[in-house]
Amino acid sequence: MSITERGANTYLVRVYLGRDPLTRKRIETYETVHGNLTSAKKVEAMLKGRKEEGRVIKTERVHLDWLLERYLDSARHRQAASTQNKNRRFLDKYVRPYIGSLPLKKVTSQVLQDLFNLLMDEKKDGGHGRGLAPNTVKIIRTLLAAAFNYAVKQKLPAENPVAGARLPFVPKSRADSLTFKEAEALISVKDEFWFGNAFAFQLYTGLRPQELLSLVWEDVDFERGTLRVERACKWIDGVFTGFGTTKTERGNRVIKLSPAALDLLRDHHQKQAEAGGARKTKGEHYGEARINEWAERERPRRVKLYESAELIFPRPDGSVPNNLNPRLEFKAMLRRAGVVTDYRWYDLRHTHASFLIKLGVALTDVAARMGHKLAMLIGMYAHHIEDGPADAPGWLAKLVPIDR
Repeated sequence: MSITERGANTYLVRVYLGRDPLTRKRIETYETVHGNLTSAKKVEAMLKGRKEEGRVIKTERVHLDWLLERYLDSARHRQAASTQNKNRRFLDKYVRPYIGSLPLKKVTSQVLQDLFNLLMDEKKDGGHGRGLAPNTVKIIRTLLAAAFNYAVKQKLPAENPVAGARLPFVPKSRADSLTFKEAEALISVKDEFWFGNAFAFQLYTGLRPQELLSLVWEDVDFERGTLRVERACKWIDGVFTGFGTTKTERGNRVIKLSPAALDLLRDHHQKQAEAGGARKTKGEHYGEARINEWAERERPRRVKLYESAELIFPRPDGSVPNNLNPRLEFKAMLRRAGVVTDYRWYDLRHTHASFLIKLGVALTDVAARMGHKLAMLIGMYAHHIEDGPADAPGWLAKLVPIDR
């Protein structure tokens, strides 16, 4: 530690903190004091105390860009590649151009609040805002909070400045679902589209799109009428990059298939076998070799279950679809069915869950089928539970009768 006089009644207090484990450069913190030598010594004592407690930013040369890069690198084995790509895109587009060059110690709660306000401000009438929805800014705030939590654990700043920056209340988005009539209209035109059977099967099972398009025929047990779900497609910017685990641990599940779903699969399998046989005579492989790679890596004791590795819902050439093609086809299928609401492809999953709830299926069974925790299911589909078959007022009157 040292105190250097820099002018009349001005001192530079320098505290040595060690060396960076990667670059081996000296790590120091500085503080400029305007006053007499006694004031400088008091600041030096304060910095010593903070150093011992681990409550000091280690160097003024550490910028926010550096922290964000270190945070993303620290999380690359905990997050899916698609999640990493999305997080980097958000930070590169909405954070780094504005405050990325700031030293870490200057990124205060007020600086972050100004950034969030700028992102939510309207573009119109000559405004300089980005016009982002509060939900989008909430994602950015969550990313920055995680990055600063990482920094606090590394004993860089003393506290997380994101905690002091607030956003307007953002109500949780409701899970949209088709009506019974809309679902019936959608099913009626499924034979006109390549992925029509895939969408119908998703409506019957409630699978996530990533789970739906990674299914192979060995996942189906026609005798028991069950489907094994244990992998998911990984897409980055809509492009298929490989197979991986399901979104959550509960995503690995076995679900019961309805007779209608089994009939759909049998018919689909027959048509696919005929088309596949025609392709094989031309020397083309109808299947996905990367399923074998996934099985050898994730299920080495069960590799024999994936000998043919033929996808249930592939592209015409037998390969795994990218994310964009089915989404566009789903929109076209909605238009052909005369459905005017602009539903998302993922809403087929929400529709399946809402139908089960409205039909009175036990919530625990619905949660297990969807691969959700019960609390998450209730939070996501509370409005459908309210519309369910249970007569809550009548039930309460029977439990606590008013008339004596």
